[in-house]
Amino acid sequence: MTLPKRFAATVASGALIGGMTLGGFGTLAIAAPAPNTPTEGTQQSEIERLEEQLAQAKEALKQAEEALAAEDAEAPAKLAAAQADVDAAQANVDAATAALEDANNKRDEAEAAQAAAQQDLADKESAAENAAAERDAAQKAYDDAVASAASDEEIAQLTEDVKQKQDALDAAKSAAQDAAGKLDAAKKDSATAAATADTAQQKLDAANDAATEAAAAQTQAEQQRDEAQQAVEKAREAVTAATSERDAACADAENSPEVQAAQQKLDKARAAQQQKQGALDTAKQNAQQVISDEQQGTAGFFRWLGDEKNDADAKRAHDLLTTGKYTSARGGQVDISTTKDEYGDFFAKTELNKDGDATTLKNLKASIDHIDRGNELRRGDDNFPGRSDLKINSLLMAGSQLQTNSSNAVVAHRAHVIGIENLAWGQPDPYAGWYTKEKALYNQTPKGSKDGTGHYENLMKGNYELTGFAVVNKPGTLYGIAHGQVFDRTTPMYADSSAPSYTTAEYRALISEYEQYLENGKQEVDQAQQELTAAKAAVDAAEKALADAKAAASEACDAAEADLKKAQDDLTAAQQNLDKQNQNAETAKQAAEAAAAQRDEAQNALTEAQSAKAAADEAVAAAQSEADAADQTVNEAQSELDAAQQALAEATPDLENLRQAAEAAQQKADEADAAVAAAKTALAEAEGVTEAAVEAVEMAQQALTEAQDALAAAESVRDNLTAPAQAYEDALAKVKQAEAAVAKAQEALDAANAPTDPEENAPGETPKGKQGGSAGSGSAGKAPQGDAPALPATGADGIVPLMLAGLGLAAAGTVLVRVRRQNG
Repeated sequence: MTLPKRFAATVASGALIGGMTLGGFGTLAIAAPAPNTPTEGTQQSEIERLEEQLAQAKEALKQAEEALAAEDAEAPAKLAAAQADVDAAQANVDAATAALEDANNKRDEAEAAQAAAQQDLADKESAAENAAAERDAAQKAYDDAVASAASDEEIAQLTEDVKQKQDALDAAKSAAQDAAGKLDAAKKDSATAAATADTAQQKLDAANDAATEAAAAQTQAEQQRDEAQQAVEKAREAVTAATSERDAACADAENSPEVQAAQQKLDKARAAQQQKQGALDTAKQNAQQVISDEQQGTAGFFRWLGDEKNDADAKRAHDLLTTGKYTSARGGQVDISTTKDEYGDFFAKTELNKDGDATTLKNLKASIDHIDRGNELRRGDDNFPGRSDLKINSLLMAGSQLQTNSSNAVVAHRAHVIGIENLAWGQPDPYAGWYTKEKALYNQTPKGSKDGTGHYENLMKGNYELTGFAVVNKPGTLYGIAHGQVFDRTTPMYADSSAPSYTTAEYRALISEYEQYLENGKQEVDQAQQELTAAKAAVDAAEKALADAKAAASEACDAAEADLKKAQDDLTAAQQNLDKQNQNAETAKQAAEAAAAQRDEAQNALTEAQSAKAAADEAVAAAQSEADAADQTVNEAQSELDAAQQALAEATPDLENLRQAAEAAQQKADEADAAVAAAKTALAEAEGVTEAAVEAVEMAQQALTEAQDALAAAESVRDNLTAPAQAYEDALAKVKQAEAAVAKAQEALDAANAPTDPEENAPGETPKGKQGGSAGSGSAGKAPQGDAPALPATGADGIVPLMLAGLGLAAAGTVLVRVRRQNG
């Protein structure tokens, strides 16, 4: 049998009317429709309710997508990169902790060995004192006996000869002891240098391993970045292919004016999104340069000034500060990168942008105020009237920064870049000394140049036209602050005559413009990201508008649209992954560069330690040679004494026993002295090893502190990113939930609209070919009592389906609503 379309029935236990006998199956009772049984009108209301639910779900999806667009899409990638930095910093802390523990263990071992050597020396010195006492007693007994026999002239002469030879031996031994002391000191220094070199070698080995690992990590990160880039390209190709397939499948739908208008808006929105994506990529590239410039302090300013304003000396200033080298205007090569003087390494004293260094923008701006002050004094001086203002040259500024940094802790000129220089320490206004004090001296009778007026005269020179100035107030600066000013002539000795020079007002304006460039560079990324987010939202809105315009499209078009949406989602995911991999690759690159720099520092430290070791070994060799010569002198003096004593012994045979006892005591004392000397050497070497071990502990503690500071900074960055990353993930989860709700609502509406039977029968209509029937008897085909409509008559082939349907309805006690989809 076939049930009527739009069939609605309510089954309620205890409300049975009518009945039919179904052959041997018994009687099936059908419940009378309740007063609220769904009708054609209520069926339409159900569809409208489902449509409203779908509309609400779509609106919720739109709001979720807007909320997602407002979040930072890169936050999860930034957080992952920050966590990687934390992990790396934690690994450095762990390594530094292990290194400190190892250094402490080696120091404890060295101190224990030193204590043992000290005790051994004390024991041997005590034994030597006892042996010396025994020797002195035996010698005195022998000397007294010889003295008793000294009445004989020959014996007296032999005795005097023995005394002279003994004195010579004592003098030789004293000289040998002095040489042995020098040798012990040299061996101590050599032991310290050897331990330091061993530590440096260990650090270099560790740095080499770390650099190798960092380079491998960089290679892997770059490979993953390249793979992510390839995935983006493939995703773009997939979007292109899906777009073509969608275009072909939806060609008919797209011919409508509404669809074409929506498509044009979408194309414009996508073009705008691509343009904003390009702008963001450009902004990120620019930001890298901005960040690099900001981190380099004045070196970054000079790079910007050279590139943006075509200032050749600013470019030289950047090269000078970052590499220690530049090519002069005359083509000469200037290289102070490895310059050393009596105060040490010159170039290394400059620490770009470190707080208080001359290369900070803060101190650069402070230096302009001092130049203004100097020019004011120069203009108004009565000894040298008519002087013009000195102008600023960027190369002179960089040279002054290097030289003032190098002299911040020593009262000395280290003018390795610019030879004409004024320096001052500890004065808020350096011109109080350079000008006020020295001018007063200059004006003393006889008025004119004197010792101590050079700074004043430098400031007043008529043929000086260019200047540079620096301020240093970093920790370690003598008296808290140092100022330096350099000068160049009208026909420059150092500057490029074709390079621009500036008034202080012009230079301040350039610094302000540069600071605005830094600020704009950092804001540019945020602004570009916001514009891209807005563009993406516009694309989403245009896509939705286009989808709404294509609501009547074919299933093939719907499928193609779904495929295109998936391809676009895949592209978005691939692009996000590429952003993450780009960040990881940049982080790995920076880590590799840092590891390489640490390796180079470790190599330099090892080279210096090896040089120190070689010098210490040379000193040991020289001291050993001197000690050997002294020992040879002792041996010769001993031989002469032995000969003299032998002659005396032959002349006094009756004193042989006393002489032998004295010789035995002397030999014992000599052996004890040799043992003391060896113990002193061992102690000196142990002290050298201990000193090196203590220094290694201090260095390891410093390294651990720096690693802990770096970890705290990395954790702070990560913690600051946790909230925005979680906000993005939460917003993304809500979008997915909203998408699922839309899909579920669409499925429910589609099910409500779907046809349930291929035949189109009206309610209560008997299907064709199935009228009448005689399978059973009773009330079949009769209208039930009351207002309930009559059930259709059925044939025998409809008994089982009808019975099963009735049983299912009765058991469930629910209302079933079937509505035929309205096909237009």
